Amino acid sequence: MLSQTDLTYINLYISYLILAIQLGTIILFISRYESFSKSFYIFTGFLAFSFIITSVSLFLWHNGENNLPLLHLYTLGEFLLLSWFYKEIIGLRNFSHLRFYIFIGLITVLLILNSIFVQPISQFNTYAKTLVQIVLIAYSIFYFYYLTNREDTESSEQKSLRLINSAMIVYYSGSLFIFMFSNYFIERTDNLIFWVFNSLLNLIFNLLVLVAIWRAAPKRMKSLF
Repeated sequence: MLSQTDLTYINLYISYLILAIQLGTIILFISRYESFSKSFYIFTGFLAFSFIITSVSLFLWHNGENNLPLLHLYTLGEFLLLSWFYKEIIGLRNFSHLRFYIFIGLITVLLILNSIFVQPISQFNTYAKTLVQIVLIAYSIFYFYYLTNREDTESSEQKSLRLINSAMIVYYSGSLFIFMFSNYFIERTDNLIFWVFNSLLNLIFNLLVLVAIWRAAPKRMKSLF
């Protein structure tokens, strides 16, 4: 039976592995950045944002500092960047733009209000995180519906985007369960097993994203692997 100390180190090692994978994905993208579409630029921007936040968070954790304010910042950035990503790959019609921006504005206000009045930045923002995950799952499902109405031949780029979308729905569906019941998990003495599970889902997500970026790269880039 693994102790809480063992689980802490396992979670830490998984976090480092995730950072390594994210860095590799970013380097892969940068090496052939001119060959990718705008949607990949946006998603790689999200990966870079995640890499920076996670790195700083681990640094604060090692120094015994409270890193939860970064979770609030990450949740907001995650929502905005991935909303932009899905807007790009789904290609909303012009008349939908205003509704979309109103929706983004309302969710952003709710996230900020939660961090000010409900769950301060020194605490877990479980409500905000759950809301964002539900929205991102909805985006993913809507994208699958969008694909069913496409009649053109699927390109390698579209296949990669579909893989990224699949990774999104797998990760956020599992993580949603963790954050929905995180207040209960926090009270348990053996709660770390749930956060290790969340980290494993994140690891799978980033591995699938790496594969997707590699598959979308030009043929001569693939020949290096």
